[in-house]
Amino acid sequence: SLRSKKTGIIGITFSGYNQLIRFKDHYLSNIYCGIGSVLSNYNYKMIFHAVQPDGSSDQSVELAQQGILEGLIYIVFSAALDSFYHFIYPHLKSLSIPVVLIHSSAQKFDLPSVGVDFVNLSYQATKHLLQHGYRSIGLVLPYQQIQLYQDIQTGYKQALVEYSLPLEKEKIIICQGDTFQQGYKAAEKFFASQHSLPRALFIISEGLAYG
Repeated sequence: SLRSKKTGIIGITFSGYNQLIRFKDHYLSNIYCGIGSVLSNYNYKMIFHAVQPDGSSDQSVELAQQGILEGLIYIVFSAALDSFYHFIYPHLKSLSIPVVLIHSSAQKFDLPSVGVDFVNLSYQATKHLLQHGYRSIGLVLPYQQIQLYQDIQTGYKQALVEYSLPLEKEKIIICQGDTFQQGYKAAEKFFASQHSLPRALFIISEGLAYG
């Protein structure tokens, strides 16, 4: 746990500004809300900060070195892992404050961490449908830009390749959010398509599934 003394400030750092500000995304908003609810119980405050993929201008490390932060929670997805290891990870390990990683990788870290391997998760979910005889599977995603959803596409495609099935791009629907309305629009796209309807759907969020 993060120690309780000095400034009462915990840094939340994300590699990539565009993903940091996507508070409407279900997965990311749950991360932020979960962190916030725990910290508020202990009278901590949060500072959000985004860092460039190459690690430049990482003010969170500077703030930690200056004693302003009592702890740091660092969020990194698979696309940024290589640069994270090279530019950022060595600095985090040298800090004198507690550091916790939130990541989307199966890799092991020397720092306390929690992560989900979204590639394998998606692969297993798609494979489960294939094992039950569904050879035409649609994939409905909330966003294209966020890395975890790209990881989900990767796992989905890996399962299709394993079963020697073609990738039918018209069966992948990218929505502009994860709401009921966006799910409804995704269904309309499937019905409006000139191609056959998928026999099963792999839908990433409850909101889209309701639609």
